[in-house]
Amino acid sequence: MRRTLLVSLATTLLLGGHVLTACDSGVDAERDASASQDAAGGGGPGCPAICGGECVDTRVDPAHCGGCDDPCPDGEVCSGGQCAPTCGGGTPSLCGDRCVDTDTDRLHCGGCDDPCPDGEVCSGGQCAPTCGGFTADCGGACVDTRFDPDHCGDCDEPCPDAVNATRVCAEESCSFICDQDFLDCDDQVHGCDADRLTDTDNCGECGNTCDATAACVDGTCEPGKRVFITSTTHTADLGGIAGADSLCTAIANSAGLTGTFRAWLSDSTGSPATRFTQSSSPYHLVDGTVIAADWDELTSGSLRAPIDATQTGGPPPTSDTDCSGRQAVFTHTGTDGTRAALETPCGDWTGVTTIDVHLGDRNATDVHWTASCVTTQETVCTEDQNPLYCFEQ
Repeated sequence: MRRTLLVSLATTLLLGGHVLTACDSGVDAERDASASQDAAGGGGPGCPAICGGECVDTRVDPAHCGGCDDPCPDGEVCSGGQCAPTCGGGTPSLCGDRCVDTDTDRLHCGGCDDPCPDGEVCSGGQCAPTCGGFTADCGGACVDTRFDPDHCGDCDEPCPDAVNATRVCAEESCSFICDQDFLDCDDQVHGCDADRLTDTDNCGECGNTCDATAACVDGTCEPGKRVFITSTTHTADLGGIAGADSLCTAIANSAGLTGTFRAWLSDSTGSPATRFTQSSSPYHLVDGTVIAADWDELTSGSLRAPIDATQTGGPPPTSDTDCSGRQAVFTHTGTDGTRAALETPCGDWTGVTTIDVHLGDRNATDVHWTASCVTTQETVCTEDQNPLYCFEQ
């Protein structure tokens, strides 16, 4: 049954990802067409496009793949109007530099460089006077218009391209099959709009929405990581980084936050870049405020919100150290999560006096949140009490 799409002058067809203009004149007439027709790529029956005054098939021509003057890179072929490493789909065989279907191609009938005589067509890999069975003669090729996506229902009536999908013609009706791990969740999009592995609105399946503080990882909603500033202040004698990590976990657990937490601190033994789980999920305060979408954003030098809430969601304590008028937090850590300087901070956080200890600013969202100032005050390691940043792992 012929579909109701009529091909006439200036009718546009979607072919190989490009809009082509189908004209009712023959190839010879098209060769005399104007430059504007050539730019539009318009051909006629049996001629998908006119490029440089020549009739070309943009579905398989590597110099005009999908459209005029759109060549494929060296080492790739043109198959179905798309550049690819190998032939596939409806043109699975490579003959010379062209992808062809040796079951229907008159120039390569049954095998490469095995043409049919004038007046004959190629049907099922055999030359014959006419097309047989359910096939129709479309530009010299015998195609089954019930199932051919380039001639669905009738010759030269291609199925439209679909986003993240493969075109399919089934019983003269166009449809598509989603690419692996893509889903068709939006009726407004022709094709498969959602990546089930990463789409937080369609995680694993259409309509499965992840919480605002979660991420979609491999089709599963992964909870975000909680972050807080301690409600208590401490001297730099923390018992090393291990002692600071234990302190963070104990403070979190006392507030009902289960799990393991680590301090945003660096010394000669390690740093957040080497000690932390680098999450693909958002980092957020205990009230749900997202400070960074993932580890990459956390270490980009810019936060979405300051880390200014404690383990209970309350306001942070007052710091002792004068950090250019800012509220200091022990860090000795750069924006990328590595140690800020080669100095050993406060004897690797054991309270020993050293120089050049780096501190952050709890109210900042730019680089200063972790690298606000460098202090040489002796009291910073022995007397001053400041809070810590704690991150869930």
